[in-house]
Amino acid sequence: MPGPVIDNVPSRYRYMAGVLDSLRALGGTASIGSVYDWLIEQEIAYPNDLTTLQADGGSRFHKEVRWARKELFDAGLLRAPDRGTWALTEIGLATQMTPEAARKMVSARASQRRRGKVDVTSSAISGQDQAPVEEQHHRELGPTTGPVPSDWSGQVTRTTSGPTWTYLVRFGERDVWKIGHAANISERLTELNKHVPSEVLGESWSVVGALEWTDATAAYVAEQRVLNQLKPYRTVGERLRCSEETIKLSWHEIGLSHPPQADGT
Repeated sequence: MPGPVIDNVPSRYRYMAGVLDSLRALGGTASIGSVYDWLIEQEIAYPNDLTTLQADGGSRFHKEVRWARKELFDAGLLRAPDRGTWALTEIGLATQMTPEAARKMVSARASQRRRGKVDVTSSAISGQDQAPVEEQHHRELGPTTGPVPSDWSGQVTRTTSGPTWTYLVRFGERDVWKIGHAANISERLTELNKHVPSEVLGESWSVVGALEWTDATAAYVAEQRVLNQLKPYRTVGERLRCSEETIKLSWHEIGLSHPPQADGT
């Protein structure tokens, strides 16, 4: 059921757009309280939501923002790096969402669920050609390309079904690594190296490990396990700087939990 309607805009869709805007304004990562405060300070929070109490004693505003957060999280636009903290994913950072676009995204995902399909996010933006979701999802704040500045709104659609790989790549012979997941590792590697001046450095990314999973969700979970285990070594985005022994020990642990059909190192 849609949230309360004020000025013809259901508050939960307004808050979906607002949460993305707040995290961009707060540097991409912020505490839940900071997000609430920003929405109130920017007058995005509806006064009626702030004063209407729920059965649990909390305000309707907090309830609707939590609903908005769940939709954004399920759509792959938000992540929770730590308890009580919300953060934008790479695609979330590039997404400019209007309340109407939020409504359409939620409606489309509900329709997909009714048809038995598992869709998490959206990549088809009306009137624009988009890179594959695997590429969008892994765009870095470092040397990889960012989105071209533009005004747009629309919904994103992405299915998690189909074989997907968790990959480990290394930059040259350095102790610099990157963990990610993609449906096509070859295409992903091409994209990564496209933005590296190999003609100057004489180095590029190369694949040193790959594990195949039945769907993107399983591949993402494996990716996050490695990144969480090696959190002290993380630098930018999904890159890490550590010894070969350290990275391969964590990678080996993931491989041990992998199903028999795995093909990786």
